[in-house]
Amino acid sequence: LAACTLSWLQPGDEVAARAVLSTFLLRNSWLERAAAAIIHQTDGATASDAGVTDSTGVSGAATSAVISAISLSPTTAVAAATATTTAADAASSIRASVLPPLLQSLGQRRKTEQAQAQARADVDVLALTALRLNAANAVLPLPADWIATPTFQFGLDASGKVDEGHILQQVLHALQLFVLSLRLSPVKWLTRSRLLCRGLHVFTLPGAPWRDARVAATLRHLLEGCFAEAAGTDAPAVTSTLLGRERGCDVASLLERVLLTYSAESFGDETMTQWVLLALRTFEPEQFRLSAFAALDELSHKRAVSPPPLSRLHQWEAARVAGEGDKVLDAFEQSLCRGNLAKADRCSFLYVLAVHHVASSAFGSCRGLLQRILLNAAPQVSCDVCMQEGLHAGLHLPPASAVNQIPAARKELLDAALADGLLCAKDDPHRLSCIQEVAERFGIRLS
Repeated sequence: LAACTLSWLQPGDEVAARAVLSTFLLRNSWLERAAAAIIHQTDGATASDAGVTDSTGVSGAATSAVISAISLSPTTAVAAATATTTAADAASSIRASVLPPLLQSLGQRRKTEQAQAQARADVDVLALTALRLNAANAVLPLPADWIATPTFQFGLDASGKVDEGHILQQVLHALQLFVLSLRLSPVKWLTRSRLLCRGLHVFTLPGAPWRDARVAATLRHLLEGCFAEAAGTDAPAVTSTLLGRERGCDVASLLERVLLTYSAESFGDETMTQWVLLALRTFEPEQFRLSAFAALDELSHKRAVSPPPLSRLHQWEAARVAGEGDKVLDAFEQSLCRGNLAKADRCSFLYVLAVHHVASSAFGSCRGLLQRILLNAAPQVSCDVCMQEGLHAGLHLPPASAVNQIPAARKELLDAALADGLLCAKDDPHRLSCIQEVAERFGIRLS
C-alpha cells in the first residue's frame, strides 16, 4: 500500500512522498521481516536443493541467490549462508544504500522550493507563492519504475567523484529490493521488458559491479523472477518480456552498450551470457538478434554457452521458417560453415541454436540452404543439421561416433540434395569427400 501510494502522489505532495518513503516503505522493521523470511529458508537445506517453494513464494534455488545478495560479507555464497549477518543488519544495509538516491529523486534543490513544499504540506496558505505547481519543475508523479532509481542514480563523494565501492553496495541492495518486490504492487504492474532493461543496464555501470558474486547471483534470480511473474499475468510471457516491445527506454542503445561490455570485459561471463541471450530470442527485432549473435559468436569456439532453463527454451525455437535473405539465418550458416561455430563444442547452446534454425529452414522453404551446408560445412555439422528435429532434442545430440539416423520425412530431401551436391562437387575433391562422408554416415548409396 505504501509503494502504491508513492506511485499515486501528485505535484505538491513531495513532503508526504518523503515521509511515505522513509517512514513506511523502507521502514527497518518491514525490511527485517522480509530479510528474516528469506534467511530462515536456509535452515531447510533439503528443500533448497530440491527447489521447493514455500509459502513466501520463493523457491529454494532462488533463495540461495537472494541469500548471496543479502550477505554483507564479500565472501562466497557458501560463507554467506553461514555468516553472522542478521536480518536487522541486512535491513539496515539495504535502507542505507537505497534510501538516499530515492530521497534525492524527490528532494528539492533550493531552499525556496523546500519551504514551498513544506507550506503545502502544512496547508499554510499565507506562505505559498502559488497554488499550482509548474508541471515542468515537478518531481511528482514518479516514473512507473521509480524503484529502479538506485541502480542508476549515484551520489558524489567529497572530491566530486563516484566511489566504485559505493556503487557496488548500492546496486547490490537495489537489486535485492527488486527481488523482494517482484510480487508486489506497483512492481508487478510493470512490463517485464522494463525490468529486464533495468537489469541489463547494470552491465553498463562503471566499476563492473556485475562481476561481484553476490550481484551476479541476484541478477540471475531477477532474470528468472521476471519470467516467473510474466507467466502468471494475462499477457503471454513471450510477448510481455520482449525487449523490442519496450517503449520506455532506448533499448537499441542500451543493448549496444551491454554488448560492447560483453565483448571487451566479460570473457564469456555465465550470468551476463544468459542476459545477452535475451536479445537472440526468435521474435526480437532482427538487428537485436544479429548484434547479440555477433557478440556471442566471438568466443563460441572457446567457451560453451549454457542453455537457458527448459521452461523458457521455447522462446528461442524456430517458430517461423526463415526464408532466403534472412540475415540472422545467413549469420548462422556462415558461422557453421566457415566461422567459429564450425569449431565450437557441439554441446554449446549457441551451436545447437544455429543448427536448429538452419535445419528448420533447410528442410522447409530453403532447399538451397541444405545443399550449401552439405557442400561447405564439415560432415559432422551436416549430419547434425539433418538429424535435429527440435531445440529440446538438439540439447542431446548423439555422440559423433554414433550411428546416424535421419528422420523418415527428411530422407527424400536429403537424397535429392546429396545427388545435386555430388554433381556440384565433382571438380572439387574436398567438397566431394564431404558429400561422400555424409552419405556414408547415413547409409545412402550415391550413384
